[in-house]
Amino acid sequence: MSLQKKVIKGTSLVLAGLIASSTLPTTTYAQEKINTDRIEQTNIKSKTINPFMSIGTGYVDKFKMVINSNGVLNLKTTSRSAVALGIGTQTKTVISIDPEIATEFFSTPGYEKYIGGSVDRLSELGIGNDTIKMSKLWNKRTGLLNGDDTAFYDKKTHSIVIYSHQSILSTTNYQNVHLTLDLDKWSKETGRYVERKPFYEFKLQSVKGDCGINWSWGAAGSVLDHMNGGDVEDSWIENKVEPTTISSDDDRTFYGNAKQDRFNEHETDYTVELLVNGNLAAENIQMNENGDWKMDLSPSLLKDGTEIAARVIGVEKGTNGNGKVDKKQSTISWYTVGKDSIPWSQWSIKAPSLSDAYDGETLIDGILSKQNLQNDRTYTYVVEIDGQEVFSQKYDGDNVQLKVPLFDKQLHKGQKIATYVIGHEPGQQDKKSDVATMIVKENQEEESKWNNWVVKSATIDNAMENSTFIKTTVPIQNKFNARSYELQVYVNDQLIDTKKNISNLGGDFVSVLPSGQQLKAGDTVKAIVIGHEPDEKDKQSEKTVMTVKDESNWGVWELADPTLNEVTSQDRKVTGHVPAQSVDFNRNYELQVRVNGETLKTEPVTSDTDYEITLPDNVELKENDEVSVQLIGHQEGKDDKESNVVSTIVQKNELPTTSKFEIGYWESYGLVYEGQIFNEGWDMSDASRISKEVQLLNESGTVVKKVKAANTDWYEKGNYNGYQFIIDNDTLGSLPEGTYTLRMQVEIDGSVVGETDLELTRRLSRLGQQHDNYADLEPVEIQGNIVTPVVIDNHPGINISKVEKEDTN
Repeated sequence: MSLQKKVIKGTSLVLAGLIASSTLPTTTYAQEKINTDRIEQTNIKSKTINPFMSIGTGYVDKFKMVINSNGVLNLKTTSRSAVALGIGTQTKTVISIDPEIATEFFSTPGYEKYIGGSVDRLSELGIGNDTIKMSKLWNKRTGLLNGDDTAFYDKKTHSIVIYSHQSILSTTNYQNVHLTLDLDKWSKETGRYVERKPFYEFKLQSVKGDCGINWSWGAAGSVLDHMNGGDVEDSWIENKVEPTTISSDDDRTFYGNAKQDRFNEHETDYTVELLVNGNLAAENIQMNENGDWKMDLSPSLLKDGTEIAARVIGVEKGTNGNGKVDKKQSTISWYTVGKDSIPWSQWSIKAPSLSDAYDGETLIDGILSKQNLQNDRTYTYVVEIDGQEVFSQKYDGDNVQLKVPLFDKQLHKGQKIATYVIGHEPGQQDKKSDVATMIVKENQEEESKWNNWVVKSATIDNAMENSTFIKTTVPIQNKFNARSYELQVYVNDQLIDTKKNISNLGGDFVSVLPSGQQLKAGDTVKAIVIGHEPDEKDKQSEKTVMTVKDESNWGVWELADPTLNEVTSQDRKVTGHVPAQSVDFNRNYELQVRVNGETLKTEPVTSDTDYEITLPDNVELKENDEVSVQLIGHQEGKDDKESNVVSTIVQKNELPTTSKFEIGYWESYGLVYEGQIFNEGWDMSDASRISKEVQLLNESGTVVKKVKAANTDWYEKGNYNGYQFIIDNDTLGSLPEGTYTLRMQVEIDGSVVGETDLELTRRLSRLGQQHDNYADLEPVEIQGNIVTPVVIDNHPGINISKVEKEDTN
């Protein structure tokens, strides 16, 4: 696209004024004092010059190139004043070098040999071009014999300052700089490195070096990033921190490998930190010598879809040329708990934000938001000016600054800047965020002036009860005059955290409370943003205040009552169901079991699951006991919650009683029966406690005779569930005619516990004559009765008939 040059009005008026002033005598002198903080400038003398009063437009500054080529940093700039009329006019060009580069490089003894390039400027006569090598200009003496031009490093501002010579007579002025720093050679020969950054910033401003009027208020800006060589490895930039892997076998314990190659870097200690949905969950996780680490996050509530972020944190062991102990980090590695993720249909992409843009600027900046990284999603951001794409670049989806340099171009009032993010997911159609727009301004409000500067307030995004951290956001701020910002966070008027050196782009910040402290309901959280401007008084934003509330809504949290299944006297377990409960804020549950009001057991239970709790060994339930259960809910830092008590009455255990009539046979004294009788609820290990009685019933069900049965353990040693009884001949001979059945009743400890009819299971007799079944036993005549064993519906019985008397007639 074509960026139109600003039209300068009133040139003829300015020219006329200059011609008029040129007839004045030379009565004033202007002296330029070279900054005393620059390195090794003790031998440079400032020169007294004798200019006429001059007048001119401000300079138009542009970056034509910022690139790292084969380890050599190349900066090409242009600065031109459309009108610079006068005698003895001079251009002063200041190139601000990113402090990370400047402090490390210019603190190296003998750094001058790595500087190269040249400067093009108006000739001393004011007609034609003059070129001088940077090596000749650097730290050049000034004075009557040496000229007025020089170049040097200003330590205070991290800037390279370049003065042109004074033109005898000029109608315009310019100074174009090609600066090279052979940083790769410097690094290899000195063993020094520059701290790695996402980008390195540069600024350019040219002004008149004499006392002429200057209307320029801003500076051109540019960056070196990975698009133009700012992402090299094994060179002058310290190598990247290697990212970690992250895995889990149970979605609770996480592990990975973060081994570092420890080459081309400052000596550093490394640890790993984990974030859960963007909040710090664990830090200072140590690695073994192989780079392996492991961390259990089971105390945290990790639902399906929870995002776990892992990154390596490096803390350098000492200060470097920048005078700081630097902290650095790797890119983030992601893990999603469970199989749930945001599907494509529900996936939304967050739009970027833009800083205010002004006429004449050469750098567009803003903030890129954190994006969803599930399902291998990746992102690209695009910047347009007046509908034409000027920049497109991939980014890792994290919350980062957006910096777009314009080479050999400037922004102009009224232009429309637009930016948006495109999301990519394999196998799916791309998605696009909303478009953020900004109209280029003219700075009519003169926001560069201190009196018009307003520091915007922070927002408090997260200050919850029981939290150990506070999340705040500093909005995009005024960017003029090298202003920087500071965030102060207070709890109950006690300062707990300060974030310094915040750029005008602001950002999101996490302030961790002192060890062992948590926010409580009613605490007051306060955030203040302080603005700093060199050589000016600080400015402060309005205070942002928030009172910590019970975000968990503990007051309205209610527990759903558990269910309790029927309990019998023989049960050893209590069973039922726990309905769905609230599991927010790490809530968990226990179930209390009571018998007749006494708590016997308390065990953890899970929401929306069945429970089964075994009673203690010393507890025996009895008929009419009361069994009750109650759910107890726990939330950290809060009182427990209780459900209603759910109870039931213990029922008698009606276990079925069955019998196995094994054999029957005749003896001389009567009819003998043997077999077993069973009930799972009976204890039949002690024969002395057991009494068995056989009832002989007639056809109407009336008991006509009772016969005692002997206890036996013939079938199961030590278990007296066996029986033997005899219906003797006297009984058999006295029974009236009819059919009789047999029923057995069992008493334990004097109480009747059950009864049942005898039932055939075994067909063969053991003594007497052998038959196929009980019904085949032969009839026997006893005392005038014919006694015949019979089977009635598979139950043993007896038929009595009378012996027919012989007819004596």
